Amino acid sequence: PVTYTGTGLTLSIKTGFAPDFVWIKQRTGSNTNFQLLDAVRGPGETIFCSATDAEQENYQYGYVSSFNDDGFTLTTGNSPSAVNESGEDYVAWCWKAGDTTVSNSEGSVNSTVRQGNGFSIVTWTNPDGGVQTVGHGLDKAPAWFFIKKLNGQSDWELYQREMGQFAGMALNEATGQQQSAGYWDNTPPTGKVFTVASGVQSEAGQYVAYCFTDVGSQAQTGMYTGNETVQTIELGFAPAWVMIKALNSSEQWYVWDIARQTATQYPYLRPNMPNPEQEIASRNIILGDTGFTIQGTDGAINTAQTYLYFAFAGSTTGTELTFATSKDLAAFENGDAVKQNDGFSNLVTSTITDVDSVALPSFVTSSGTSITVPTNQVETNLKQMKKVFRGLEPVDDGTNGTGLNPTIASM
Repeated sequence: PVTYTGTGLTLSIKTGFAPDFVWIKQRTGSNTNFQLLDAVRGPGETIFCSATDAEQENYQYGYVSSFNDDGFTLTTGNSPSAVNESGEDYVAWCWKAGDTTVSNSEGSVNSTVRQGNGFSIVTWTNPDGGVQTVGHGLDKAPAWFFIKKLNGQSDWELYQREMGQFAGMALNEATGQQQSAGYWDNTPPTGKVFTVASGVQSEAGQYVAYCFTDVGSQAQTGMYTGNETVQTIELGFAPAWVMIKALNSSEQWYVWDIARQTATQYPYLRPNMPNPEQEIASRNIILGDTGFTIQGTDGAINTAQTYLYFAFAGSTTGTELTFATSKDLAAFENGDAVKQNDGFSNLVTSTITDVDSVALPSFVTSSGTSITVPTNQVETNLKQMKKVFRGLEPVDDGTNGTGLNPTIASM
């Protein structure tokens, strides 16, 4: 996730990688719908998870006008812009799929797929509204996916592994799971295809699906039972983004992310609603090093019922930190100098003032005298790196990317 403040002018947002799927929400000001765009449908083609509307081309209130090698560019549109109103705050959740879009003939209808990193974007045309199988392009069955009709109004229908092949849920609504073979024809997805029935595509038309698998230290979905006390859901990785929904009751959908969370603030957004960001103590979720801690006791997240969760780590692309002296990673000392390339062609230097630990967080990879850390959420990564090297403070050269705090953008 990356946060930025609108300028009212054409604006390029840096993510540190080439995103294939961008999900934007205005955090402040008036109500605006969530916007979802992807590289398969192309820039300018917007759909809204907080509404049932058909796809809008070059949406009048702003849109992603290009997907770039290191981020994306926004066209503001009319005021109030949903993506770039001057002075308003925004968050963009971004995923990388793959570098190429291909045709897939594994299903009963042909699909167009871009996939990678356990994630695929799939589009297809259903000729008659009947039961169809659709090739998803992943190397194993997706753990969850959601589907939207593009050329007409429809709900956002969601499949999740633990819910099973006889249940579905609408991302754009607060209602709990519904039991029906009309969702997936009582057929679980396979390593090649997923099945859609008349409850998802009741008529001929064009559709898109976003499909996700569990990926070791990067992505996971599951269930937990609320207990009205503090509890931690262990993931085995540091989540950058967590979405939660009560399985059987009419609670809203909720999302927390590390771009908006601080040591004392835990704001959430609700993907099924156009409302700006909110924060209520009884709904506090803390994103930690190995999972997320549910501190609140609100029915939205932690009463005696079952909840779905969906969690992602940060980007696996990274920033390289190279120590000036050649030594093993276990031999860092106070005063060692660090050169950092922040992914935006900026070279900065730092000095370690206190070696705290040589146990690197799960999101960090190391080789020789170099460390690589994710770049897509720089502030939280810096905070977590301080658990390894307390006092590591980058020296800014003043040329960091748009939307990033210049004092920490090198991490």
